[in-house]
Amino acid sequence: MNSFDPLIDQQLGDYKIIEILGRGGMARVYKGYDARLDRYAAVKVIDAQLLVSEAEEEYRQRFRREARAIANMHHPNIVGIYQFGEFSNLYYMAMVLIDGCDLAQMLREHIKNGTRMSYGQTLRIARDMAHALDYAHEQGVIHRDIKP
Repeated sequence: MNSFDPLIDQQLGDYKIIEILGRGGMARVYKGYDARLDRYAAVKVIDAQLLVSEAEEEYRQRFRREARAIANMHHPNIVGIYQFGEFSNLYYMAMVLIDGCDLAQMLREHIKNGTRMSYGQTLRIARDMAHALDYAHEQGVIHRDIKP
């Protein structure tokens, strides 16, 4: 990821922003540290450019709805949320930080090494994803951004 980011080493609510982990169409995700609770979190920050557009309130409302939906879901394959807030005109949510790599990284590693995931591992991943999506759907949440 790009090493220069204005939020790196800044305080955002309870979290000191350490590094960027990823980005999507609406937000960036950082690794943050909460010194009071001595824990790391994934801190998702809505893209500031979206908050100066004509649709600013729409993006804020969507981000709030996402935070509330996550907060009300309790499933072993859905990441939990610690906090949602606004700080210095930035909307953010702090979520459980999952150690390890994501599925896209895992697949790239297998391609690089010329190997394949085992049949059992592939089935476990697909089953866990399907259970999480089914649970979310039962809660009235439709996930529109599934990525490996």
